Amino acid sequence: FFFSFLSCPLVDDLAQPNMNDAEKAIADENMVNDEKVEVSWAVTAVEFAEDYSRLLSLLENPEELNFGPLDNELYFLFRKAFPKLNVEVLDEDFIKSKAQKELWRPFLLQWENQIDDFNMATLIRVNSKQEFSPENSTIVPRVQFYCFELARARENVNINSKPKSKYHIGVCDFANWSNRGAIAFRDGDFVNALDCFERAQKHALPHELSGPQLGIVLANLSASHLKLGNIEAAIEAAEKCIAHDQGKMERGFRRKAEALVAFGKTLEAAQFYHQSLVIADLQGPPSNLTIERRKKYLESVLSSSSAESTTAEQKNDLVKTAVTYSSSWEPSSDADLLSLVDQINKISLS
Repeated sequence: FFFSFLSCPLVDDLAQPNMNDAEKAIADENMVNDEKVEVSWAVTAVEFAEDYSRLLSLLENPEELNFGPLDNELYFLFRKAFPKLNVEVLDEDFIKSKAQKELWRPFLLQWENQIDDFNMATLIRVNSKQEFSPENSTIVPRVQFYCFELARARENVNINSKPKSKYHIGVCDFANWSNRGAIAFRDGDFVNALDCFERAQKHALPHELSGPQLGIVLANLSASHLKLGNIEAAIEAAEKCIAHDQGKMERGFRRKAEALVAFGKTLEAAQFYHQSLVIADLQGPPSNLTIERRKKYLESVLSSSSAESTTAEQKNDLVKTAVTYSSSWEPSSDADLLSLVDQINKISLS
């Protein structure tokens, strides 16, 4: 039933270089558009549409749609160039207007040597909530098809999309998933926070995978796991954070220490708290958060020093390190911190 598209041009001029009227006339004269070529194009277009429909029906989660290794970059650049374009129901007159074609032309051409058949005429559904049909289909270049369908999948407006929380609305790239995760965590919605941080990793671009922001996401992922009682997963995420940061940031050490405390491994926790604090001291003057983290460190030292599993040698080393380190701290008026320091000093004298 798709053969109602036979009268459409084989290749839209969207990704063609600008031509004057004379050049267009020559191009039109030379365009081969006989019936056999049209039928061949239609068969290819229908087969591609059928394959894509089959793919959608097989996906348990439509957000898992994957075309290839360039998906994240393609989606990111599409939404950067066209942040407000409605992909749920395409406005054919708008996207094929002269002004839009001028905007899309350089966008498409940048993929010429990266994506096969980048400008191949491709059938796409006008309304993403409906199946393919002659009434619900139009023709776009292949790259534009990929952009629209990736956005439909990631922004939860596809035919088999499931209702999502408020954190799943809008553009779905690394930065936005990271921000949504932080908001969900702040709201105490740790299930959605975990989901958002995991999606942030999945949608990261190569430079983001090696950038400092991923370390923040991994640390927050560890904290989310810990809030949900997934202690081993929290430790694993913290270790990934430490590895990503190359041991130069305190956050991974702190998150691992917190997870180890929950695991009952206070001796190891004290060691990781100490590492995190030493790194934090190098990054700037102490804050209120630093005071709270110092308390947690000393609490883990006290807990470990009284544990039966801690040997006398381990206890001695642990307490000695804590005394030496705490003596380097600036004076504090925090009563709880002063009390913990006093207890550590008494143990060292006993």
